[in-house]
Amino acid sequence: MYEIVCSDKDEGRVENGKELLWPVLMYNIDVSVPSGSLDMNIFEQVILNLIQLSGYVSEKELAEDTCLDPDTVRFLVNRLRSKGWLDANHQLADVSKKKTGLEGTHAIVCVFFDLLSGEFLPELLSEDKLERYQFNGRGPQVRYTYGYSQGRSYERTAYLLLPPEQVKQRMLQPSEIQDLLEGYRRQWTPGSHYETAQRGELVFLRTYLCRSLSSGSYLLKNPLGRGYSPQMYAGLLGLEENSTENWQRIQDLRQQLAANTEQDLELQHEEKVHVEGFGPELRRFPGIRGWLLAIQKAERELSLQWGDSATEQAVKASRADICKYVYAGIEETLHILAGRYDLYSWSRRLLAVSSGCRIDYLCSSLHRLGISCPKQSKAMNLLKCSKNDIDRYFREGSFSLPVMLVLNLAAADGDSMHPFHRLRRLGSRLLTEWAELKEVRDAAAHGAEVDWKPECLLAAAEKFRKFVLLMLPELRPGQQTDIGDGSESNKRQARLLRADSELRKAIGWKFMASLDRERLGRLQRAQCQMDALHEDSELFQDQALQVITEFAGLLQQGLEEALTVRQEKVLGAREVKASAEALLKNTGCLAAADSLPRALATVGEGYIINAQQQKHTTLGAAYLCWLGTGRRQVAELQVREQEKCHALFEIICYLLVHRGHGNMVRMPVEGRQELEKVWKDVLQGLLLLGENAFWPQANRMND
Repeated sequence: MYEIVCSDKDEGRVENGKELLWPVLMYNIDVSVPSGSLDMNIFEQVILNLIQLSGYVSEKELAEDTCLDPDTVRFLVNRLRSKGWLDANHQLADVSKKKTGLEGTHAIVCVFFDLLSGEFLPELLSEDKLERYQFNGRGPQVRYTYGYSQGRSYERTAYLLLPPEQVKQRMLQPSEIQDLLEGYRRQWTPGSHYETAQRGELVFLRTYLCRSLSSGSYLLKNPLGRGYSPQMYAGLLGLEENSTENWQRIQDLRQQLAANTEQDLELQHEEKVHVEGFGPELRRFPGIRGWLLAIQKAERELSLQWGDSATEQAVKASRADICKYVYAGIEETLHILAGRYDLYSWSRRLLAVSSGCRIDYLCSSLHRLGISCPKQSKAMNLLKCSKNDIDRYFREGSFSLPVMLVLNLAAADGDSMHPFHRLRRLGSRLLTEWAELKEVRDAAAHGAEVDWKPECLLAAAEKFRKFVLLMLPELRPGQQTDIGDGSESNKRQARLLRADSELRKAIGWKFMASLDRERLGRLQRAQCQMDALHEDSELFQDQALQVITEFAGLLQQGLEEALTVRQEKVLGAREVKASAEALLKNTGCLAAADSLPRALATVGEGYIINAQQQKHTTLGAAYLCWLGTGRRQVAELQVREQEKCHALFEIICYLLVHRGHGNMVRMPVEGRQELEKVWKDVLQGLLLLGENAFWPQANRMND
């Protein structure tokens, strides 16, 4: 909003040691203007604008200028060529020049924030259009044609935040920049859609133009990617280069602008720059910081502490307040599913405002995340929950409703891009950062000097455990479903529970029947070893991986045989049942004896659809679906890596199903303690194995 970019006919021309500057004009569109544009998405428009300003240089430089990877840039350039905006030589096509009117004129980069679509729309204003100023109480305006649809052109109204005399002026002084920044902060009020859009614009342009500020390397950044050297600061700002006082002013301005930019990019207006309990070192790990902030915000707004439930708060709250918390949960879920928490942090105000959630904003957010959204009327019906429904969702887990909503929207019209793919990409990114954290911790353990304490890793691991339990409400301890009050709904739930249990037993017996006595004995011994290892942490670190691999490998081998051979009568049913109960109930979780075989047998993409039809969709089922999708990639790894993958897949499936699929299985205190222990063990395994062992080839998945 208040940045400076370089744009001139003779690109790079310098007069008297001062490069010619133009201010970036930032404004909001009139929300009554129809939404429509030039059949380009935001990134395509940014690429086209850069090529219009400087010509096509290379994919690498375009990637640096737009913060995109070269493959994405190549894809966007090819799409612009196929749409006729660029010719075969990557030059601006005639249709582009005709529609934008940029040939032979100055151009100023402007960015719209479309409140109707929730998207940023970069545009170029030619110099001749800036001559038509109109004045009113809101400041200078300019109207210009911006697109065509069905033979009709539309006009935008731009509210210029700089007066015309400053637009004509070729430079801004440091004090003026600071005044603009302070004026903007005074204007912004939380909860206002109009002001939120202004804030979104500021965040976007600072991401685009000032991405180097977090390192303090540059003060200003032009859209062509050229950074100004310290020697040029003085010339650009009209200061003497050899003046100590002026040089200090430059340094102060750089630091102040960098601090403001990072705070606006990363956090909410009222939040601190750092995460509670962590130092500034986490800035190097944006993925970890993002979900730490998500947890921190959820705990603060919903008063969620370890092991607590939001039931009492939800029951006491009014309908509007309950909806507010539900929509906040939806929005947080979208952030986490996307793995783009920082980029979309500005949109929190659009979804979680006190007045409720507008369905078009919700659908727009789903579209930006790559999730296909059904017709608005159907989405509306999903949001029309009674107060009893909402209370029930809160009793089952505060994030159950958002998760069910997202899953239903994603699967409503056969969309192949399920949120689990996004979740897997987020997991891959987190594991990459865990590996970096582990390297720093190991370096500190060997006496190397580091700029933070290695205890941060342990604290982060604890936060990760909370994160998993927040995302998987059925794993949160202490949440039980009472089915004994005799109501019709609870009777129906009890019948479902009995039917579900019988189905689990039938599949479980078939699975166990496929195991011969020797393998069943080895499996039981492996399980006893695992139980013993929980009591000895040092022994666990040495032997856990081997034992888990052995245990999971046996289960996997037996499962494959059960599914292919389908042996039904190897052992007597009574003996199989006793062996299964002895095997699986020894863990202390006291869940149904055949939960694990059923989960392993039903894991896969088709499971989630079946779960929805049975009206007991939970994130646990979705998580199993995600694991099942990843299971197919295991075959692409080497044998040693396969064993590690099997171990982690099976042990996490084991943990999930031992809490049940619908909060129907009671968990005693002993089971809770056991679950916490095993989760810590799994975290240890994740850190030991690294990225590719658990989410293989996730980084190369098509977004």
